Amino acid sequence: MKKAACIPLFICVMFVLVNSCKKDLSCDQCLEVNKPPVASAGPDQAISLPKDSVLLDGRLSKDPDGSIRAWAWRRISGPVSSFIVKPADSVTTVRNLVSGIYSFELTVTDNQGEQAIDTVGITVSDPQVVNRPPIAHAGNDTTILLPANTFRLNGSLSSDPDNNITGYLWTKVSGPSSYLMDRSDSVHAQVTNATEGVYFFELLVTDAAGLSDRDTVKIIVERVIQAPPCTDCGIVFVSDRDGNLEIYSCKSDGTDNRRLTNGPDDDTEPAWSPGGSRIAFVSDRSGVMLLYVMNADGSDVIQKTFTSSAVMSPSWSPDGRKIAYTTLSNGSMNIWIIDANVTGAVPVLLRDITGFEAFPSWSPDGQKIAFTGDQHAYDFVYDIWTINADGTNLVFLTNDLFDRLDFSSSRWSPDGGKLAVLIDDASGLARVGIMNPDGSALSTIVSGANPWTKLSWSPDGSRILYTVPNGTGKSIAWVSADGANKGILVSNGWDADWMH
Repeated sequence: MKKAACIPLFICVMFVLVNSCKKDLSCDQCLEVNKPPVASAGPDQAISLPKDSVLLDGRLSKDPDGSIRAWAWRRISGPVSSFIVKPADSVTTVRNLVSGIYSFELTVTDNQGEQAIDTVGITVSDPQVVNRPPIAHAGNDTTILLPANTFRLNGSLSSDPDNNITGYLWTKVSGPSSYLMDRSDSVHAQVTNATEGVYFFELLVTDAAGLSDRDTVKIIVERVIQAPPCTDCGIVFVSDRDGNLEIYSCKSDGTDNRRLTNGPDDDTEPAWSPGGSRIAFVSDRSGVMLLYVMNADGSDVIQKTFTSSAVMSPSWSPDGRKIAYTTLSNGSMNIWIIDANVTGAVPVLLRDITGFEAFPSWSPDGQKIAFTGDQHAYDFVYDIWTINADGTNLVFLTNDLFDRLDFSSSRWSPDGGKLAVLIDDASGLARVGIMNPDGSALSTIVSGANPWTKLSWSPDGSRILYTVPNGTGKSIAWVSADGANKGILVSNGWDADWMH
């Protein structure tokens, strides 16, 4: 019989110790984890020309449980004329520096492949050039309407003649105590939780030499005061029953017709102000179809626009302070906004684009405007869009580019939950449809409408006014919001608007 081979005693002991160590997770000798290195690119430096080089020193970098086997320097910002002599050395020189602010990054790698990064700033000044202070610009004064209570402070228009801005700082100067500010040390600061009142924020801009400038911006936070509901909201409309185009009013049941304008010129496209105290309309009494405002009884007519370009489709903001309308701008029909209460107010262009924009309609909260535009198919298909009242955030709603349908005359329901639209399929007549504010769930509620005429919701949101052909003329019709009922309200009339 063969004898078993004898295993040396020290091998047995080592086997036991190793296996015991593997089971014991507290054993540092078995489970030691590599620690990353620590990079040090050295302190920031400042030099003056004609000196045009600096020493980059990464020798204070270290590795707590091993050694550093590689250094790598690179420029991450600053004028491009500079170059690093030996970017793989722990100590190296940067040459060809010119006036400006530089940032260099050091990456160190240890013997286990772990890395760490640090940066160093180099400021190079030119004593022959006198540093000029920056110019702070805190943005334009603006107004936001509750319930919106968030806005962005924008200092991006600040400038420095030497292109050396190094810091931004936003602080509140005055205003309500309720607010939160995020990123107050950046060019854009975000303010949330604002309450009703007037805020003033100051922007401090500082350059590399420590020179600074300040500017303030005013932010008005207002609460929209809705007009009280009317018990018998009237209707205004256009008719040629007395020879030429004039504006008339009637009760909500179509009775008590009254002529509001009376002259040889054409007056058309009336729109009630919130609460019904005034009417905006378009007239050619000055030779061109321009925007006018009058009292509800036709008195005190005030001309609002004075250009040589015709105006169409006026619409009041829900607070009664502004009127949006369409007129020619740089060869295109664009939406403009004018202050309704200021004499000689200067209109403001909402958005300068090539094409056609018309039938603006403010959302009940005043935050958005729905309109008809042809931007996706210039002179080919008209669709419905929404845009913020400040001209931002354009959204395409009726987004089938090749459906061969024209959408127009969008109008928000009183609660803001729906949009009524005219749908023209080139048959000679249009359909009245309803959709969600995002363009979804579009459905037809009635057919046989005149294309490109006005739609208007009743104050309670139960009915919609539209225009239908009537022999050789037109009549004002109504349809229930669910499409279940319809009827004729006024003969020889069109472009009706229901008072809210």
